[in-house]
Amino acid sequence: CLGKMGEVSKAGRTVLFVSHNMAATRALCTTAIWMDQGAVKEIGRVAPVADHYLARLHANPSLDTALGERPRAQHFGSKLKLTHVRLNQGRGLWHGQPLEVEFHFECASAVEEVAFGIGFCNREGVRILSLDTDLPGPRWKFPAGHKGRAKLTIPTLMLEPDLYTLDLGSRSGDGHGLDYLSQFGQVMVTPSDQTPAMIAMQESGRGGVRQPTESALG
Repeated sequence: CLGKMGEVSKAGRTVLFVSHNMAATRALCTTAIWMDQGAVKEIGRVAPVADHYLARLHANPSLDTALGERPRAQHFGSKLKLTHVRLNQGRGLWHGQPLEVEFHFECASAVEEVAFGIGFCNREGVRILSLDTDLPGPRWKFPAGHKGRAKLTIPTLMLEPDLYTLDLGSRSGDGHGLDYLSQFGQVMVTPSDQTPAMIAMQESGRGGVRQPTESALG
């Protein structure tokens, strides 16, 4: 479908393409109209308009969020409370690029065997990817009154470009939850120079992970 639209536009016809997929928009279009809440926000060449649109998404406060005053369910946050989370130092998330997550926390009680984790869910709330500091990695022991920061990094984020909601939590051992915030915010994963065209051009809205493999004929 996208290929056919490209052929038609190159033949001299005008194609109106409506999408949140900036990779497809850049590939197909020469002019872009950015609509926001039913009003025209910007008109111009596709590259700068797309850059401005993505810059607004990357300014989403969920990339750098204070959590101390967020409401919790049940006992969460009573012994250890997550006070702040920062993804990629607040700059944005890109498919095929590294991901760094900083967890800021404070302890009201002494806690042992502590690990931290973050989950990415699609627009329907289905968990797509989970990352934990202790898989593999250490677990930590903190005294009452301790305030600190833990960091989780992966070399390559394989989440397909899409909008995701975030879960955040901390636990003691394998199953005792210390703190948990469900779908407290959202982030946009955007294509990078390393994103294959077949991934960058799709617009499923379901999110997902397409893991690189090694292949051979036998």
